[in-house]
Amino acid sequence: RNQPSWAPDGSAVAFVSWDGNGDEVYRIAPDGSGRRRLSNLVASREPVDGGRDGAQTKAVSDAARPEWSPNGRRIAFAVAPEVAGAPGGVYSVPAQGG
Repeated sequence: RNQPSWAPDGSAVAFVSWDGNGDEVYRIAPDGSGRRRLSNLVASREPVDGGRDGAQTKAVSDAARPEWSPNGRRIAFAVAPEVAGAPGGVYSVPAQGG
């Protein structure tokens, strides 16, 4: 399940989007305004396509499954490692970012 998650009061949606290196968590208002990235996972140095110049690199980890706290102040999400030794687990961030 990696679907959008609505804030308890309906004022925003948390979702996962690929940023060019991996999946990150974002929040946005229902009208499409105020998009803000909430996670900041780093890229590895390993190229996606085998090493041509300017190639995108693989993600170290990917974010998934954002869920709002009952009071709407925080968003929790899973982080899955993509390369050996990368961080993983469940993280919680302020819903407004920061």
